[in-house]
Amino acid sequence: MKVFIFDLLAYGDQLEHLKVGNELPYPLARKHFDANVAVRTYAEHLQSWEEMDRLGFEGVGFNEHHCSPYGLMNSPNLMAAAAAQRTTRLKLLIYGNLLPLHQPLRLAEELAMLDCLSDGRLISGFARGIPREYQVHHVPLAESRARFEEAFEIVMRAWSEEIFSYSGKFWSYQDVAIWPRPVQQPHPPIWIPITGSRESIEFAARHNIPDYARAGERRRASRRHHSLLCRLPTEARPSDLAGPLGPSGFCLHRGQQGSSGQGSRTLPSLLQSDSV
Repeated sequence: MKVFIFDLLAYGDQLEHLKVGNELPYPLARKHFDANVAVRTYAEHLQSWEEMDRLGFEGVGFNEHHCSPYGLMNSPNLMAAAAAQRTTRLKLLIYGNLLPLHQPLRLAEELAMLDCLSDGRLISGFARGIPREYQVHHVPLAESRARFEEAFEIVMRAWSEEIFSYSGKFWSYQDVAIWPRPVQQPHPPIWIPITGSRESIEFAARHNIPDYARAGERRRASRRHHSLLCRLPTEARPSDLAGPLGPSGFCLHRGQQGSSGQGSRTLPSLLQSDSV
């Protein structure tokens, strides 16, 4: 069994008193932010990732969310770069960069840097994000799927081709060869999270990518994933893909959020307990 902890990195103070019904107000104004709490939160999580490395966990998962105390990882790549310098064997699962919101060539370069900084410990996850994040970045939600698939192709070609050119609906490049290149060849492992979207399951199956579904959706996702894989030519089928839980033998544990009211079992407190 190989265990990853998916760290949401929530703001390290309770904000229950601000809730309206079951939700925090949005947007949550600057006056509620305490820089000292944020500094402490980042420091505690970095220390926790070091401890995970020492204890023998397989990896830590980072995600990307914006404008919310529920998760302070606006840039998972920045956090993974910090973790790479504080750990020696822990795999760095970015789960994941929101492809439709990013300039894909810059993202391919940053992830290649990360794989070099970590000496080949990167697992690169790609996701689409939630509607609020499209509003924040002024990207039409209706373009999400098309942007995701176009950006994915650009990143893969930037990693794997000697020199590439691309002309698309959203991005175009001419005669590009990125430096540095990823340590892992032809590219770092890729995972995709799913929440029941048929299109996402089909995309993962077509590209032979491990995906991950929430507990209540695993059976349905697994059936569709298996069905789509069976339609592939025999030579194109994966040899070690286990479906929506990711590669065989992996367990992804999701920590709870400190400021969300869903419990106080944040990652730092979890690693200090006997319940790991």
